[in-house]
Amino acid sequence: MPVIAVLVALGYAAAAYFLVILPRLRQVSAGGEFDVKSVEDQLTTETAYAGSVAKAVKDYQAVNPALKEKVFLAMPAEKGIPEVLAALEDLSARHGMVIVSLDAVVDEKTVLPSGEKVVSIAMNLTGAEYKTFKVYLADLQRSLRIFDLQSLVFAPKTGSFNLSLKAYYLEPL
Repeated sequence: MPVIAVLVALGYAAAAYFLVILPRLRQVSAGGEFDVKSVEDQLTTETAYAGSVAKAVKDYQAVNPALKEKVFLAMPAEKGIPEVLAALEDLSARHGMVIVSLDAVVDEKTVLPSGEKVVSIAMNLTGAEYKTFKVYLADLQRSLRIFDLQSLVFAPKTGSFNLSLKAYYLEPL
């Protein structure tokens, strides 16, 4: 009887090894489901990414605040339609011109590949001759806010100018 008990115990041990322990060993061995190496690789990758994010934040904080302000003036984080209208009005007044009509519309459909959004501006100016208007355009080009002149129509007899412009902005993330 003791021999049978020993054989039964060895049978249970062998069954436990092959049915319980061996499948778990395969899971934790190299290439298995719970392989420590793959977890360590993932941890290394995520640590490197966290380091690069921390470096980017540090680099951003190190940028000159005056330079950041200049960039945000050129490409603000808001539509800034009142500021655009005020800037165009001020520029026109400095050149002795009068804005007859001005329409600014946010173009919700247009988003440039780098994320900029567009404000379309249509305006009619009067009160200056062509030479003065050329100086006006040069000042518009030098303004901090980015404007793209899309079209220009000059009526020499009336001294009026119809402009179509685009201004850009970046929405905050």
